[in-house]
Amino acid sequence: MHMRYKVLTACILTLASAAGFTQAADFGNPVQVTISGIPNGPDGSPMNQEEPYISRNGKTLFFNGGVDNNQRLLHYAERGANGGWAYSGQISLGGEDEKYIQGAPAIDVDNNLVFSDTGVESMVRSGRFSGGKLSSVRAIDGLPPRKANAFARKFQGNMGPEVSPDSRVLYFTEAAWGAGGFMNGQLLRADIHFATHRGGATYYYDQSEVERVMENVNTRDIEYSPAISSDGLELFFTRILLADRANNRDRALIMRAVRGSTSQPFDSPVEVTGVGDVMAEAPSISGDGSELYYQKTEGGKTRIYMVTR
Repeated sequence: MHMRYKVLTACILTLASAAGFTQAADFGNPVQVTISGIPNGPDGSPMNQEEPYISRNGKTLFFNGGVDNNQRLLHYAERGANGGWAYSGQISLGGEDEKYIQGAPAIDVDNNLVFSDTGVESMVRSGRFSGGKLSSVRAIDGLPPRKANAFARKFQGNMGPEVSPDSRVLYFTEAAWGAGGFMNGQLLRADIHFATHRGGATYYYDQSEVERVMENVNTRDIEYSPAISSDGLELFFTRILLADRANNRDRALIMRAVRGSTSQPFDSPVEVTGVGDVMAEAPSISGDGSELYYQKTEGGKTRIYMVTR
C-alpha cells in the first residue's frame, strides 16, 4: 500500500474511533435462540418469548411471555457451559405477579432490574434480582406521568425501560396508544426518552435535554424499545414507518445510532439490515457489543433471535 494511503487510512480510523464508531455497524447471521425447557402456551406450543434482554455479563437472558394466558409475566433463562440456554423460571415479584401487566425487563451490573408495569403511575418499577426473585420492588419516580384522554380515545404512558450498566441513565419510551390502552390499543406515537439518576428509585427528567440528545433519533415515525451499549455510544431501537403502516406492511426495523461521547447527541440512525425484512422488535445489545438480541413475530408466534458482528 502506498504510504499516502496508509496515512489516510490511519487518519480515517482515528477519526472514526473518536466519533464513536468503535464497533462495526454490520450485524449478520440471524439465528433463533433456543431455550430448552420453555413452558408451553395455551395452544400447546412453546409460549411466546418477547422483549428479550441479555445481561451485561452475557449469562442471563430475560424476557416476558407475551399475551399467552392474556397476561405478561417476567421470565429468565441461563446460559450453560456449552453456550446453550435453559429456562430457569418465572420471576417472582413478591405476590404481585398477576395483578398487573409486566414486561420489558432490563438489568444493570449490580442486579437492579427495571421493567414495565401498568400498576404504577410511571409505568416502570425496579427491584433487586436474586435467585429468580425480586426484592425491594418499587415504582420509579420522576418520569412523565401517564395520561388518559377519553375524548380523543387515547392513552399516554411509558414503556420499554433500559438502564446504563451503572443505572445512572434510564432510557424509556414515551408513547401514546389508541382505544384499548397499553395491552390492546394500537401504538399511535412513540419516542425515545431518558432520565438521570437522583438516588434510590428517583430519576430526573429534562425534556429539553432529551430533545437535544435525541434530535436525530425521534421522528414522525414510531420509535421505541431503546437498548444502550455498555459505553453509552451506541443506541439501538425499533422503528415502525408510518408509510409501512399506511400500506398495511407488517414490518418493524431495528435501528442503530452512534455518538462520539455520552454528552453528545446521537447521529442519524441507520437500519440494522442483518435482521432481515421482518417484524423485528425490542433489541438488546450484549455487554461486549458482539451480539444483538431481538424478537421476531411470524405466524402469530414471537421468538427470540440474535445477530452477531
